[in-house]
Amino acid sequence: MNNLNDKLNENENAIHQCEAKIHELKLGDFSERVGRISLMGTLFYLPTLAILFLVNTPGVILPVTTLGCSYGLGALTNAHLERKAKCKSRFRKVSKSKNESERLEEVLRLEMEIERLKAHSDVITKVRERLSKEDLMYSKLNKSKRFEIVRKREQMTEKELRDRINHLESELEKKLAELDSLVDEDTIRNKKTIGNDKLNMIFHSMIYSMVPLLLTFLTTFTYMIRPLTSFALVPAFSALGIGVCTFVGSMIYFNKKKNDQNKAIARINKDRKEDKRINLDFLISSLKANINNIYFSLQDYKKQLEIISKSKETVVSEPNMNFILDETEDFDLENGPKLSLK
Repeated sequence: MNNLNDKLNENENAIHQCEAKIHELKLGDFSERVGRISLMGTLFYLPTLAILFLVNTPGVILPVTTLGCSYGLGALTNAHLERKAKCKSRFRKVSKSKNESERLEEVLRLEMEIERLKAHSDVITKVRERLSKEDLMYSKLNKSKRFEIVRKREQMTEKELRDRINHLESELEKKLAELDSLVDEDTIRNKKTIGNDKLNMIFHSMIYSMVPLLLTFLTTFTYMIRPLTSFALVPAFSALGIGVCTFVGSMIYFNKKKNDQNKAIARINKDRKEDKRINLDFLISSLKANINNIYFSLQDYKKQLEIISKSKETVVSEPNMNFILDETEDFDLENGPKLSLK
C-alpha cells in the first residue's frame, strides 16, 4: 500500500510539473496575448470614452477612436506587464521552439504526458481502494471465530513466488506501455477533432467579434446627449466594419493554428505507431481493468513473499542438544554407553 501511495504522489508531482511547463509555454501564445490585451482594453474603454467625450471628439469618429485608444492602452499595459514578469526569458527557459508549430508540439507532448499519468493514477487509485476493502474484510473475518482463513498462496515456495512476481511485473510493464499508446492516440484524436472543426472556428470567431462590436455600439449612447449633425450612418458602418474585420481576422488565425497543429501532430506521429482502432474508450477501460487485476495479484504475491521472509527472520534458534555416544564393549549401566552433554 505504501508503494502505491508513493507512486500516486509521484504521478501527482509529475502532473503539476507538466502543467507548470504548459503555463510557461503559453506565455508565447498569440491568442493568450490578444486575450490579455482585449481584457485590459475593455477595462480602459469607459474611462477612455468619457475623456474623449469631454474633449469634444467628433461624434462621427468617436466609436473608432475610443476603441483604438482603449485597446492601444491595453496593448501598452500588457507589454509593460510582460516585460516586468520577464515572460520572454521564462518562455525561452522551457521552450526550444522556433515557430508556432513547434511550440504547439511541445504543448501537445506535455498534454499527452499528463493524460498518461492521469490514466496510471486512475488505475492505482482503484487498486488501492480494492486492497483497502480486502484488508477490511480480512480483519472482520479474522476477528470472527466462525471462519477459518486460508491463503491460496500458502502452498507456494519462495522460488515459485519470485518467479510469479517477475512474470507479473513483466506483464504489467507491457500492459502499461499499451495503455500509454492508447491514451496518446485518444489525446491526439481529440485534439485533431477540435482543431479541424469548422463550426467550432466559426463559433469562436463570432464570439471574439462580438466584444468590439458591442463596445462600438455602446458609444452611440453619447449621441443622445450630443446628436450627430450629419453623416449619421458613419458610426453604424464603422461598427459593422470593426465586427467584420475581427471575424475575418479570427478565422484567419484559427485556420493558421489548425495548420500548425496538424504539422505538430504529424511530427509526433513519426515517433509513434498509430492505432487505427475505433472504440478507444472501450479498449482503454478494458485495459485499465486488466491492469487493475495484475496490480492486485502482484500485491497479493508480494504480501505472501513478505510473510515467508518475515517468518524466516523471526525463527528463534533453539540450543542444540548434541549427545555423543561413547561406545564400550559391554552394555551395562556402569561400563556401558555414556551420554556426554555438549
